[in-house]
Amino acid sequence: MKQKTTWADNADISKIFLRTAQNLDKTYDEINLALSQQLYSMNKNSYHFINNLLYPEDRVERAYCAHLLNLAYQTEKLSQGAGASSFIFANAFTKAFLNGNIVNKQNSTQLVELYHIEIDKIQDLIREYSSPPNWEDLVAGINIATGDPLIAQVVWEALSLSGLEGKIYIENGPHDHYLIEQKIGYNFKVKPYRFFLKNGETSWEANNCKVLIIDGVIEDASELDHLLTQTFETKIPFVIIAQGFSEEVIATLSANQKADKFDCIAIRIMPDLDSLNMANDIAQICGTIPVSCQSGITTTAMNYEDLPLVDHIVCGRNEMTIENKGTRNAVSAHIRALLDKRSQQTVEDITNILDKRIRSLVANSVIINLPNVPASNIDDIRVKLDNGLRASKTLLNHGVTDLDLLSSKLGEHELGVSQALHEAIGRLRENDIMISTMSLIATLHMVGKTKLILLSSNGMVRFI
Repeated sequence: MKQKTTWADNADISKIFLRTAQNLDKTYDEINLALSQQLYSMNKNSYHFINNLLYPEDRVERAYCAHLLNLAYQTEKLSQGAGASSFIFANAFTKAFLNGNIVNKQNSTQLVELYHIEIDKIQDLIREYSSPPNWEDLVAGINIATGDPLIAQVVWEALSLSGLEGKIYIENGPHDHYLIEQKIGYNFKVKPYRFFLKNGETSWEANNCKVLIIDGVIEDASELDHLLTQTFETKIPFVIIAQGFSEEVIATLSANQKADKFDCIAIRIMPDLDSLNMANDIAQICGTIPVSCQSGITTTAMNYEDLPLVDHIVCGRNEMTIENKGTRNAVSAHIRALLDKRSQQTVEDITNILDKRIRSLVANSVIINLPNVPASNIDDIRVKLDNGLRASKTLLNHGVTDLDLLSSKLGEHELGVSQALHEAIGRLRENDIMISTMSLIATLHMVGKTKLILLSSNGMVRFI
């Protein structure tokens, strides 16, 4: 059977929108958890699930609810916690706008212009009454975002270790509890020859090391003769990183090492997909380029004086850590290039490889190892951790706004758009005095303006 359509003018749909907004305020508590804690993992199924919780009775109500939920989702992506605040603001703005019969007093263009004028005034006040978060604000924001005291504590400990410049990563762990691991320096998975290791056969460590990086295999020990001679004369520790070494090369290095002629270690790059570009990444950190046929540089032509001097290198049985302050800007530029490349990728395996490369290029990182729990619980834990980390990022980057002070400076409610806007901000204040500045700005710009355009439209086509 064919569906027919009819036209509903603004007066008709406004009555339905107003009724829907009033009903949604009553059901807000039921969906608050979904908006504030589960919105990050929203997919097609959860989107329809939450939309059904809004109890729309007809197509117009369903359109309003879907529109409201989409606004909440878009603002939440910009700022953790903005989904819930945008939901409250949108309903309050809708009720104030429709109760004031504003749409009959100005056309849509005039209303949008007035809204922008009022938003500019409010943004000036936001700048005045916004401030960096104190410890209490930060702790409270993380607790609210995670909704779990233990996970909130994990987030706080990870932040304390990483500081403002560090990166935090989440991995599945083998233990029955959370394990937070801090790594200083650039870390790479490598395979050294164990007989080169010292300190009880566990690691090799040296300061101010000369480094040679070869994107290939060293077959002949004679290729290194001039470099090893200089190493013997200068007594500077020497690190050779390559895809592989012949038995002759390893025997030569090992014999000289045992004879205490110089301090040199040979490090193999693992022959797997994750290590395909490792030589280039290590070279960026060391401030050099790999020796390879593509670069046109050969080992025999390499000048010892041209080898980079790296601050500190530690090599264990499975991992190498490099510290080198002089190349931070170059490494940052390299990371930005990888991020750009990652944003253009749609193949998951490639993005995972790029993620691992970027992680190795972060000088200060903290890894949160998740407990060994059933797979059904892992996603829930990851979402809560992500919410806590996003909340801290939003607060630290953009600060908080005191809604109590902001509301007191808005003055008396004016007629029209200003009245609806002020009443909506007042509704936010009833829920919480402090709000993330980014959440407030995202709500005012995205939600208010979009709602205004919807509510001031001439009408909509309805199916009957």
